[in-house]
Amino acid sequence: MSDRLVSDLTAWRTLALQDAVARCPSTAFAAVLHAFVISCFFGYSREGCVQVHVNGVAFSNAPTGLRDCPPGRAIAERHETWRARMPKTDRDAWSWLLTLDDDEQANLFAHCASLGVNAQAEIVPKYDNGRISSHSVERRIAHSHILARAVGLDLVEAGWRPTAEGYFKSVPKPRLLADVAEARGEQFAGMIDHLKKADMAREAERLLEETRWLPVPLRTPEEAGDAPNMVGCEDGADVLPPGLADDGEDAAQKDGGIDAIAAE
Repeated sequence: MSDRLVSDLTAWRTLALQDAVARCPSTAFAAVLHAFVISCFFGYSREGCVQVHVNGVAFSNAPTGLRDCPPGRAIAERHETWRARMPKTDRDAWSWLLTLDDDEQANLFAHCASLGVNAQAEIVPKYDNGRISSHSVERRIAHSHILARAVGLDLVEAGWRPTAEGYFKSVPKPRLLADVAEARGEQFAGMIDHLKKADMAREAERLLEETRWLPVPLRTPEEAGDAPNMVGCEDGADVLPPGLADDGEDAAQKDGGIDAIAAE
């Protein structure tokens, strides 16, 4: 039998199989899950006829220690837990998946799908290389907001904090002061505006450590009709932290007070 005839016959069979799978949602789910598992745990494999796979996210210009953040550790631990349960070869993946109950299959599906979520605003090169564009990044971020609202994403609960090393040292002074003013009020921003950048960053971290403030790139825009998202301090917004409790000459006289730090 010629290769051309085999190709023609199997093309017809492919359409028939597509139609049959469409009529059996449970098998369709298992087939997609199998494809996900193959791409997430057996990346080298071509074991499967369902042409669906998870594009893992390779972060461009990733900050130091990114994978060590709380969500990063949770993902890694979950992945290793599933990996320990996987069969040794990809050829056994289908039969192994069928031994899982519905909840296990759903949890594994969610884990694999999550590895393809990319909400990073990548830096678009000045000369477009065809890989990414400003428009594609904008659409990606817009959809990430929809997904974030659907899962109730809370970056503070997830463990992000505005630290000197992780944020404040990387923004210019005007931006830093504006952030402090937004989170705690103009009074607080005015008390650190005379400091050198490194000292200002440390004090900003201290001022915002008890707040739920987030920089704009980490915020999820609200849908119309939602309650406002309070990014500042929930309680005690007008309470000065230690070292800033006194103003004027009294504050300058306190040992270890913020005014004792060398001004720029």
